[in-house]
Amino acid sequence: MEDEGCEPVVGSLAPAKKKEYRITNRLQEGQRPIYAVAFNFLDSRYLNVFVTVGGNRSYVDEDACSDEESPFIVAGGSKGIIRVIDAGRESIYRYFSYSNELDESLRLWNTQTGICILIFAGAGGHRNEILSVDFHPSDIYRICSCGMDTTVKIWSIKDFWTYVEKSFTWTDHPSKFPTKFVQHPVYTASVHVNYVDCTRWLGDFILSKTTLPGGI
Repeated sequence: MEDEGCEPVVGSLAPAKKKEYRITNRLQEGQRPIYAVAFNFLDSRYLNVFVTVGGNRSYVDEDACSDEESPFIVAGGSKGIIRVIDAGRESIYRYFSYSNELDESLRLWNTQTGICILIFAGAGGHRNEILSVDFHPSDIYRICSCGMDTTVKIWSIKDFWTYVEKSFTWTDHPSKFPTKFVQHPVYTASVHVNYVDCTRWLGDFILSKTTLPGGI
């Protein structure tokens, strides 16, 4: 799929004599450390927009925002609260609170209805705090996650898609929705000796990073 980072790339693993990459621009937002940077690969209107977070703030290019149409930012903090922020109006659209921020679970929410659709936990789930999650850029059914248990897991929601569809038409209270537990990932990898604090899809490949030097 073009323009979504999934086109095939042909190259060589031999080291080049000259640098293939160089810094083209540098941006600075305040004096706070930056903890994370994320691009939007799910909405073609915002493929060139990215958001950064640092401290208790998030930043996005104001040119991408308007009162009529603007991206939403999903951010979580140390208190286990996930906030969905309307970047154009600079207001909180919705927020969700974990029952326990260290409960070793990954949860899929419907931000429009406030329903918790799926909980990824159980026999094949993570055995410690989850630190990073990413959606596949072109396959809406695949999710990868990583955490303090040194593993990277790939999950599939294809068999549970009816629950996703049901969450949009549910008319009763969100707490009464038949949330489904997903206990087994489709793949688990233990490729690091220390905890894994970041994982990202690169097409059908996964990049994972640990805290050790050179741990990508």
